[in-house]
Order: sequence, then C-alpha cells, then structure tokens
Amino acid sequence: MSCTVSPSSQKSYGAARVLASWNLARSSFYAARHRRQHPPELQKRGPKVLSDEELLIEIRQLLGAPVFCGEGIRKIWAGLRHKGIRTCKDRVLRLLRQHQLLSPSRQPAVGFAQQQGRHGRS
Repeated sequence: MSCTVSPSSQKSYGAARVLASWNLARSSFYAARHRRQHPPELQKRGPKVLSDEELLIEIRQLLGAPVFCGEGIRKIWAGLRHKGIRTCKDRVLRLLRQHQLLSPSRQPAVGFAQQQGRHGRS
C-alpha cells in the first residue's frame, strides 16, 4: 500500500493505518487488490450456446440411455435442462423432426361417424 517506512520501526505502514489517514474503506482496497491479482476473464454472460450439431449429440445421448419407454419432446427438453443445457423447446422439436427422432405416437382413430358415412347413415 504505502512504500513509506516508519522511522521508528523501520517497517512500512500497514494498510489499515494508511487507509484510515486517507479516509478510505479497507474493503475497497482489498477488492481492488483482488481485481489486480485476478483479472476477470472476458466471457459472455448467459447460457452457453451450442450449435445444432452439438445439441443433436446431447439429444442422442439422452435417447441412448432411456429412462422411460418412448421419450417425447417434453422429457428430452427436461433432460437437457437437467444436464445444464438451456435451449428452447421449439429448437429441440425442430431437430427431432429433422432427424426423425420423435417417439412414435398414436394416429387418431377413425371415428364411428366417419365409418358409417357423414351422418351415421348407411
């Protein structure tokens, strides 16, 4: 802090004494010293953005070790969030559709009215 040496003890003055004479808070001094010794890494804030290929690899890993039979979009999206991968549900759905990874779903059954004609008459 101070390079000035005390004439009586031949030691440099301590931070507390110098900061008191300068009327500064010690916390500000130690925070500034910490910032000088450990410069902040320049990183983008927010979630890490994965490319489509990287996200597809993560999705395939989730599908490779199924917890349930026939995992759908909601369970895959929840699994990604559980792994710490933040992405939107629409993007996951788009990738699943493009690569035919969606779980099989039931087709709507042909209703009775459609079997018998428009109004149920034969």
